[in-house]
Amino acid sequence: MKGLSIYDVKELFSKAECGELATKYGFSAETKLYGDLKECYSHYMHWSEAQPPPTPKQAKDAFKAISTNADKLIASLDLPLFESAVLHSRLPIDRDPLMTLLRQVSALSVELEEVISLSTSGRRMMVENQFIWELFQIFQNGTGLSGSGISDNPAKEPDQQLNGNSLEFIRCCTDKAGIWKTDKSINQLIKRNMSHN
Repeated sequence: MKGLSIYDVKELFSKAECGELATKYGFSAETKLYGDLKECYSHYMHWSEAQPPPTPKQAKDAFKAISTNADKLIASLDLPLFESAVLHSRLPIDRDPLMTLLRQVSALSVELEEVISLSTSGRRMMVENQFIWELFQIFQNGTGLSGSGISDNPAKEPDQQLNGNSLEFIRCCTDKAGIWKTDKSINQLIKRNMSHN
């Protein structure tokens, strides 16, 4: 893995601020919101500052190659019973978990390729989108709410059409992190990712 480094841990909100957020948005008492946000923000800062980033085409091609090769390997592992038994008896992983892992690698690579296809600004856009998706997962896991929780009222003014606690929580975090996104783009990102999961 090229350029892998240990990242610095960065705080998005203080523990006291996280306590206020947890109360405001209905997080369960068991939720470790401070730690979850700190880890999520640290990942975002590490990868958004990483240099040099690939071009969108290079990143898209790399993910496409990963998904294509994973699919080819899955097909290649469809061996006759005896040969399959000989191969997998010498591997530290059984056939079914290996096939599941390869399918996950392929599906995730396709998903990441699509994220890049929807953007022309390369790694930064992709890293921001991943940060927003992780914020949504933190909200969903911490509150126990399923679905996006974002309602749409086209009759209102454009900046007031979308609302909901998950959107408000994500907006609070992105504003603090210095990320500018429209409510519509956040909603589209969440819905697109939910359709892949």
